[in-house]
Amino acid sequence: MNRFRVMIISGLFILFFMKYSAIWYTFSGETMGTTYSIKVKVPRYLPREKVETKIDAIFSSYTATFSTYDPKSELSNLNIINRTSPIEISEDLF
Repeated sequence: MNRFRVMIISGLFILFFMKYSAIWYTFSGETMGTTYSIKVKVPRYLPREKVETKIDAIFSSYTATFSTYDPKSELSNLNIINRTSPIEISEDLF
């Protein structure tokens, strides 16, 4: 009977830990001429600022590759009409 109690208590602890070990963060903003809203569930120990920094880095990378608003983006560079020489593109743009 003791073993059964330990299993029950362990199971309840795991359920409690799983439920309360994560937190939801919501981020919103503007990028590439549109808006975004992101809701993400992350481990509780992960600070909001670190998650936001990662999201900003992802959007910066997308902008550098795909933006039609940024004349220095990879896509804008590819779209130059008078280009006569080959251009190397990233795997993401390919």
